[in-house]
Amino acid sequence: MTYQTELYAKELGQLRVERKNDEWIVMARREAARISASVGRVSVNELHDWAEATNTAPASELAYSAVFKGKEWKPTGQMVPARHQGSHGRKVMYWVYKSSVY
Repeated sequence: MTYQTELYAKELGQLRVERKNDEWIVMARREAARISASVGRVSVNELHDWAEATNTAPASELAYSAVFKGKEWKPTGQMVPARHQGSHGRKVMYWVYKSSVY
């Protein structure tokens, strides 16, 4: 498999995850924007906490990464260890919601 083919397969997989979890992603983006506005930043750790508290987990764990796609989300450059089960101690990015991007 060529590098280009691998990139295409990855993008296709991401689109499938987004399509299967589209309603959950919309709710999670709203919650992430609310958290960012009140605290100043948000990561998937807070989204996992919210999903657990509201019993609204996505169909796929990969949907969490789709929440921060788009021009309105800016990475802060700060990383924090992931707390959710199965994270294997990986670090995740903090994000800031920008309601108007220039």
